[in-house]
Amino acid sequence: MRHLSVSSLGAGAVALAATMFSAPAFAGVPTMMIADSGDTGWILGAFIIGLLTAIPGALLYMIGNNGWANAPRMINASVAGMAVVTLLYFMLGYSLMFDLNGSSWLGGATNWMLNNMGTVRDGTTVAETGFVLFQLAFVLLAVTLLSSMVAARARRGWMLGFTALWFLLVLVPITRWTWGGGWLANLGMMDLTGGLTVFFCVAISAIAALGLIQGKAAVEAPTPDHGTRMIGAVLLMIGMTALAGGATLGASDDAAVAMLATVSAAMTGAITLAIVRRSLDASSLASGMVAGIVGIAAAGDGVSVGGAILTGFLSALAMLAAWSFAPKALRRFDRDAHIIGMAGAAKIGALVFAIFLAFSPFGGSGYPEGTTMVDQIIAQLIGIIVVAVWSLVGSIIAGLMASLLLPMRDAAVK
Repeated sequence: MRHLSVSSLGAGAVALAATMFSAPAFAGVPTMMIADSGDTGWILGAFIIGLLTAIPGALLYMIGNNGWANAPRMINASVAGMAVVTLLYFMLGYSLMFDLNGSSWLGGATNWMLNNMGTVRDGTTVAETGFVLFQLAFVLLAVTLLSSMVAARARRGWMLGFTALWFLLVLVPITRWTWGGGWLANLGMMDLTGGLTVFFCVAISAIAALGLIQGKAAVEAPTPDHGTRMIGAVLLMIGMTALAGGATLGASDDAAVAMLATVSAAMTGAITLAIVRRSLDASSLASGMVAGIVGIAAAGDGVSVGGAILTGFLSALAMLAAWSFAPKALRRFDRDAHIIGMAGAAKIGALVFAIFLAFSPFGGSGYPEGTTMVDQIIAQLIGIIVVAVWSLVGSIIAGLMASLLLPMRDAAVK
């Protein structure tokens, strides 16, 4: 028989006493949740890469469309807009977008000035402060796109006021409805990486703003720089690939799928437009690449590589169709139909996502329980219509409100 030492008996007694007199663990008592450091680090890295690549890429792409003569106005408007909107986002915007205690239409003021932040964002494994920063990347991307599309024609002071009002009146509620647990998300509409929430919303808003500024006057043809457009498109692809991976909120297979889908769609869009136009010039490659990026943005990790390739193909054709068939009334504001093309690619991408989401035969992640392909198509259509109408109406209201203080257009701008 094995003999126990005095020290072993003492340790056992201490353990028994600790067990007997420790507080009982009752079911239902919440425990302190700790964010997963790997997942939090993943989204923070995606945020940094997005700032370094997607935002400069979007700006360079639009400068390439409008020519370097307009670059100073576009850069200044973008930086000023990002500064103001960042402060508004921290003070009130994040709470209105993502407050868990708000309604399905708009969040409350629980997180005003980023107060009452949780250790972990509810329903995720990431720190809520990290979640705040990651979502800021999409806000800044939207502001950069809008400013660079409109600033070449607008008065600087008006542009800054319009951007701030647009953020509060348009981007905040649409983000709440789609990403903040709002009513569009509850209907089943899906937009995983900003196809509708960012790209489609911004394109429709820019068309509305340019319509206000231009009136009945036609826009002169810009002098594009296709090399700059190409650099911008590549940077945008890198940034959106990182943001697509980060949008899964975890360093996992889902993130890899989202990144693969983004790259596949972008490359397919580039080669599709080049083949259709029978030209390997920078203009065709850059435009096709952006079409693929915008088209796949709604899908995220919901489609397979095959579905992403088809999405890139169809998105490039949608952009080409916008160039060819855009109404003359819209071409007064968007002479080369680049903004209209972005809207078309985003719309097609969000719609075909409802088809390619099918697990068979497209290899997608599958529909939510109780949802069919028809249900998903209807939900996507409702989302497209709602985002278009709200972006149009909200942008007109924001533009007219800003014009009460400052003229919309400088007399020197032609």
